[in-house]
Amino acid sequence: MLKVCSSNRYFYKFASIKSLNTAYRSLIEKLYFIILDKQNSLMKIFTSILVLLALALIVFNITLLDFKNPLEGDSMVAFIGIAASFCAVLILLIFRISKKIEEKSNGR
Repeated sequence: MLKVCSSNRYFYKFASIKSLNTAYRSLIEKLYFIILDKQNSLMKIFTSILVLLALALIVFNITLLDFKNPLEGDSMVAFIGIAASFCAVLILLIFRISKKIEEKSNGR
């Protein structure tokens, strides 16, 4: 699979998968899709955990708000924490949607 030129510099060229037998090629493709499916499922679990943590931070920061003086002292820090956590949730949801679109466009 690996060809090396004999000179002072080494150049690596990989043989294409098409040059392999069809049985090996189909086995490699199946393994590749299994690995990608595991990565996608782990990524879904990881993003779900991060979304739950961000939502927990939103709830925690809401408890720190002082509704009599909402823009003074610790309430301002709580507002910033709520805004940051909300942005994190939005970014994670956009990331998950983009991965779904990528999977559909690749035909998996």
